[in-house]
Amino acid sequence: MIESVSPVSDYAGGIVTITGKYFRNYYTTVKFSGIESTIISVTDTRIQCYAPGNHCGPAEISVTVGGKTTVFGQMFNLTNPSVISFSPSHASPGDTITIEGLYLQNVNRFLVS
Repeated sequence: MIESVSPVSDYAGGIVTITGKYFRNYYTTVKFSGIESTIISVTDTRIQCYAPGNHCGPAEISVTVGGKTTVFGQMFNLTNPSVISFSPSHASPGDTITIEGLYLQNVNRFLVS
């Protein structure tokens, strides 16, 4: 049974704490919209895990203990960077490329080699 999740928004590698009941070390898995999370530690009442990559936006958190799954009632927001578009589609060294995306860090210029 999941009682709370903290924080409710983070990016890949962020530590997420799930509190509740009936968790069991070695028998517990956590998924964010079907993507399995790496678990740091599990006690009877608390799970600490890493927010996964490979997804951006709202994610459903599910915890499975010994084959029984429960879903948290609030969506988690994974703020992993995601490219929406870029232009031009072809470029030469030294050309400027514009990248549009979600949760990109503020960067004015960077060099890709």
